[in-house]
Amino acid sequence: MMAQIYESSSGVILQYRQGVFNVVSTNSNVDNFLAKNINWPWEMKSFCRRIMETKDKLYVNDAEASDEWCCVPPVQEGPVRSYLSFMLFWPDGSLFGSFCVIDTKPTNYSDALIDALQQLKLIVESELKHTWDALKIRSILADRFSAGELNSNDKPELELVKRALRLQESINTATLASLMDVVVRTDDKGSILSANQSVVLMFGYSNTDLIGANINTLLHEIEESYSENKQHYGLIDALQAKHKDGHLFYVQRTVTSINVAGQSQFIYLVSYITDKIQNQEILKQLALYDGLTECANRHLLAERFKYEVARSAREDSTFSLAFIDLNNFKPINDSFAHETGDMVLKEVAKRLKQSVRGHDLVVRYGGDEFIVLLSNKISESIIHQKLYNALSHPISYQDQALTISGSIGVANYPGHGDTLEILISHADKKCIKIKRR
Repeated sequence: MMAQIYESSSGVILQYRQGVFNVVSTNSNVDNFLAKNINWPWEMKSFCRRIMETKDKLYVNDAEASDEWCCVPPVQEGPVRSYLSFMLFWPDGSLFGSFCVIDTKPTNYSDALIDALQQLKLIVESELKHTWDALKIRSILADRFSAGELNSNDKPELELVKRALRLQESINTATLASLMDVVVRTDDKGSILSANQSVVLMFGYSNTDLIGANINTLLHEIEESYSENKQHYGLIDALQAKHKDGHLFYVQRTVTSINVAGQSQFIYLVSYITDKIQNQEILKQLALYDGLTECANRHLLAERFKYEVARSAREDSTFSLAFIDLNNFKPINDSFAHETGDMVLKEVAKRLKQSVRGHDLVVRYGGDEFIVLLSNKISESIIHQKLYNALSHPISYQDQALTISGSIGVANYPGHGDTLEILISHADKKCIKIKRR
């Protein structure tokens, strides 16, 4: 892709770690001279080191003619004659490395082409965000395993874990190596002038199929008026694309304007992001929901509590929290297979959700402990009655009726405390067995 746009020898992504620059992604054209995993130390004077030191882009159009750069090893001992690069950052702002266009001949890039590389850099950083999310998934999983949160009663969550780990295998360095699979060039009316070979794999069309067709052929949700779309050039967005066979999938699109012989043309860079969207959903599921019951977990409870406190301050209102500890669950779990215990917990969660309003939050707080965060203050008698109705009916299992009950305690904000921990402690201490009122 970089070779097509800049007519250059090498387009590379470099990672800087522990004093070493390492090539993690590069193009595959025949005159590329920088293979993956080539590296050099910080101590060597290099273009990449300069952008780290200045924290700014660098463009050297003729290194051999430059007093500063003519004697550095990549120029004196190697083929480098032109260098254009921007820094790359992780989502937390820490340095990842650099994104470079390197050529074996002097160049004369326009301001528009230099700006285009900055737009491409933003896409690379969005890919790093994807990798960052994968690292967050790994961290969440490690924390849960070390804390003993994942056990035999959490098989659905274990399946989610396995799925997350499978996705991680596809989003490491290989993700960076396949950035922006598709490159499409159009005129100012949206007619396709050229497309690279990757369009065949992503969209099912051959290059010749697309010549003269409108870009709308590929990008399903593009604006109806091509002229109105010009205001979005240089921006990055996600949208649906359409395969030749008709199925839709998600892509990330960046549009960059260039000037060719006095005429405006546009370069569409398209990358497949369906798996990234799935990864985001997995991250959300792991971070905010219990894998077995699909109730909220402690993280989401903490976030919702902050919201309710803020709302309470705005509206001068109060709200309630109910703590529920199941009775008779351990004998059921011990007497039957763990699958039975799983089934009971899921049924309890379902009944609790059905017994409260849609904007109330049902949380699996521990093994057989649940919390219901109610968005306004409700009397204890009403809460007890609702939860009695939810738990009083036996749960059918094979040819048996399993009896489950619960103890409940209620706390009100801010009367019983102004922090989540204090409210939960108060409700836990007030727990009494649920009885019909």
